[in-house]
Amino acid sequence: MPLCSFAVEKQRGRTPYVSFFSIHLWVFLYVIFGVEEYFAN
Repeated sequence: MPLCSFAVEKQRGRTPYVSFFSIHLWVFLYVIFGVEEYFAN
């Protein structure tokens, strides 16, 4: 749900850098979990 968190942080008036960092963090976690599941199979 990166888009939802981005919208919430944008409404809070935070800097775009924080939102972009959170989005990249989510994508990073998704990639790591995806790779682990791939090698687990």
